[in-house]
Amino acid sequence: MTVAGSGIQTYTDNTNATANPRYSVTPSSTTPSPAGLINTVTTTAPPVPTAWQIVGGTANPVAVDDPNNAALLGHTGYAWFYHEDKAQVANNAGITASFVNEFPYIEMEVAGQPPQIQFAQGSFGNSTSNMNKVYLEANFQNALGGQTYQTSTLTVELFTN
Repeated sequence: MTVAGSGIQTYTDNTNATANPRYSVTPSSTTPSPAGLINTVTTTAPPVPTAWQIVGGTANPVAVDDPNNAALLGHTGYAWFYHEDKAQVANNAGITASFVNEFPYIEMEVAGQPPQIQFAQGSFGNSTSNMNKVYLEANFQNALGGQTYQTSTLTVELFTN
């Protein structure tokens, strides 16, 4: 990416009419974010949270972790990022902002020579390569046993502003 103001971002759109399964709870200030994986049978169940991490070149990803608890596995930095959803709103369940296109927490990479990748929450740094890798994780801790979870709306897109 060499165009100033361009980047790569990722998010879900689980309340979109074409989503399959479609999260059937109307997002509000008191409902969970619709981001993540949706229960294919009980579409009102809270989604399974998913997160992403980008690393440069041949670097290895930081171990799977709760994006809000970098100390959990003894490393520093907050290297994992929860997916956000286009329909999320700021609420009392830890979501501090409604969805905003090109928001720093959904941006994986932004233009630069070399490209800048997100290495910690809200912090970008030079990539070690023009061939970066994206890793995904999901937290099934509160999922219902024997159920299938999925999303048809995970988007990774190139944007320019």
